[in-house]
Amino acid sequence: MYQIHSQKQKTNLKKTNSMNEAKERIKAKINFSLFFPQVVCPECNQGWNGTDLTDYVKKFSGIKSFPAGEYVGKSLKTIWEAYQQKTDAEYHLPDDHRLHNKKYIDDSPHSKFPTIKMNPSGYYPNNLGQTNFEHILEEGDIVEFWIVKCLHKKCLRIYLDTQAEKEFSEIFQKAGFQNYTLKAIPNEYRGCRKRNCTVCTAWFLVATQYGVFKIGWRNHVVAITWPEGKNFLSIFGDHHGTKDSSGIHVYGEHNAIACLTRICEELTRVNV
Repeated sequence: MYQIHSQKQKTNLKKTNSMNEAKERIKAKINFSLFFPQVVCPECNQGWNGTDLTDYVKKFSGIKSFPAGEYVGKSLKTIWEAYQQKTDAEYHLPDDHRLHNKKYIDDSPHSKFPTIKMNPSGYYPNNLGQTNFEHILEEGDIVEFWIVKCLHKKCLRIYLDTQAEKEFSEIFQKAGFQNYTLKAIPNEYRGCRKRNCTVCTAWFLVATQYGVFKIGWRNHVVAITWPEGKNFLSIFGDHHGTKDSSGIHVYGEHNAIACLTRICEELTRVNV
């Protein structure tokens, strides 16, 4: 058997293997990043052509489920090909082509892991829902697709800020505030505006009957600055995250609602 004796030969072989692995990763990335000519931007409702693909920004990817509906009795391949022609986003089948149906839901405890349910999502029992393209869809089948929204760079900036305004408005509404208005301001977490950032959203000044709050995302954390002259530290003694006399940071939308609910209740109590 041939063996490598020199350190140089070993190093060269390692480099070759690394280059081959890199090529495979790039190939896989390109395959997933193919341009879908029928897709249009959800903000301006315009598409792309072969000369402006550098302005083809992929965002908001995630798995969503859709009922088989009119495709019952047809193959998985049929619904897959139909969804590929949709214009609102790119529709990809997840690698494992997972299907589920409520008739397969099994909430009984796992024999080896009692705290885990057997099949709470109702995935097909054959290999956890993995199927081939020739599988015939049944009544009640749910098909999963990996969806990727695509926007122009300028449209993405507008889209992000519009979605953020809607999101923060709902947060204040769910917290119990009424008759408030939102005004967009530059993101204060980083210099994203100078870099034409396509990730960070605007922050907002929220004018309420109790004063003006400031709210915005810091990655996965919501930064909340309370109105000038107000200090709510006393009602957040149990909060172990960032907080000071001017505001507080909380993790995620759910905690932002809980935080502002507590503030709204306190403001209502002292202003009665």
